[in-house]
Amino acid sequence: WAGSFSTSYGLVEQGSGLAEGSAVLINTLTTSFRPIDFLLLEPNFSIRDERNQGTGVRTQTPASGLSVSYSPPKTGFRLTGGTSFSRIFNSEGSNDMRIHGASASVDWKLGKFLGRQDSLSITFNYNRLVDHISRSNSYGGLSSMLQLKIAGF
Repeated sequence: WAGSFSTSYGLVEQGSGLAEGSAVLINTLTTSFRPIDFLLLEPNFSIRDERNQGTGVRTQTPASGLSVSYSPPKTGFRLTGGTSFSRIFNSEGSNDMRIHGASASVDWKLGKFLGRQDSLSITFNYNRLVDHISRSNSYGGLSSMLQLKIAGF
């Protein structure tokens, strides 16, 4: 297993003076577990805390996610899936959004197809934002990508 914790702090200027900016603190915890050789689990958690120096409004964004990767030995095949959730809300109650995400991908190492180390992958992503203050701002979307990588002519 492995893990890391990181923290960052920054000032974001939003207008002509620093008094109109925000102080941003981000803490992130990322871990990975490999219970068996062909299975990798990667949970993560972060929290972003932003304070507007002009208005005093505090906006928080906690987020979590989990990625799972299955890669049987000697097959050239990998299946990866993931899910994420985050929430954006502030101290004055004018912001309350939730963002849900899911992804799935399949990768195949084709070997010698057109080049020396070719691979084919297909990826699907789904994201949904739900705005609990203004429902008309809510949206969802599905995207996909098919990719052929040709390497080493």
